[in-house]
Amino acid sequence: MDIHALHRQGITISEIARRTGHDRKTIRSYLRGDREPGVRKPAVPDAFGPFTDYVTARLIEDPHLWAVTLLDELRPLGFEGSYQSLTRQIRDRSLRPACQACAHVTKRPNAVIDHPPGEETQFDWLELPDAPEQWAYPTKRAFLLVGSLAHSGVWRAAIAPSMDLPHLLAAMTTVLSLLGGLTRVWRFDRMRTVLDPATGDLTAMFSAFAKHHGVQAVACRPRSGNRKGVVEKNNHTAAQRWWRTLPDEITAEQAQTSLEQFAARQDGRRRESPTGTTTAAQMRAQERLRPLPPMAFPVVVTEHR
Repeated sequence: MDIHALHRQGITISEIARRTGHDRKTIRSYLRGDREPGVRKPAVPDAFGPFTDYVTARLIEDPHLWAVTLLDELRPLGFEGSYQSLTRQIRDRSLRPACQACAHVTKRPNAVIDHPPGEETQFDWLELPDAPEQWAYPTKRAFLLVGSLAHSGVWRAAIAPSMDLPHLLAAMTTVLSLLGGLTRVWRFDRMRTVLDPATGDLTAMFSAFAKHHGVQAVACRPRSGNRKGVVEKNNHTAAQRWWRTLPDEITAEQAQTSLEQFAARQDGRRRESPTGTTTAAQMRAQERLRPLPPMAFPVVVTEHR
């Protein structure tokens, strides 16, 4: 304001520069309108600028999309920044729409549970909505059985078109072979295919399946499903980082292969252990899993195609 006021009085640029304490080139820039007060031109090019429109569109489409999922998508597009750089840009530019429903959600209390090596494998179903019709006919629903080693957090999963008992046993056989062995205990929530709701006992076929593998099956107490927090967290990761980015024009076999590759990449994530920071793969080497039975458990699986 002072610069423009002095210029209107007919004072020269050199005199304005002496009175305001600025360089003459700066005075000329303000008078020509090349610069605005309080707005600085960045010293280096904006590395995030080319990705702003893409990130904005993805967050408008899904306000709950994880930033780490966005990072997975931006890497092939040429983004070289870190996860912290991405979250800072999203925060500084206010790219994520506000969600009123999430603003009032409080965290439920939880506790850290010690899981000795080779002690427990946790299983849980994850529903996959809007699955491709060519491999989820006719309901367009598919399901993911996730199995997690409680000590290391290493997980594997199998896609199934149904959550009935035969598909549960077939999916468990696949997951156990991917994990590479057996722990002493299998933990589930109170699903009807595992636990008879009338008696509270294991169903006959699932009891035979557990006996065939020499494993003790344990169901969580009522309203205590979060006791199996390791597999629930891995469910969240599979839903947010794998399922949300899976192409629609993919077959069930290709989806299973993509899922196994994604789960294997998760073995390199950092984990905290009593000896310090390590990785899930290094903790997996301490599990001391027992080998699988030489013969598979017989089960008849029926599917509509």
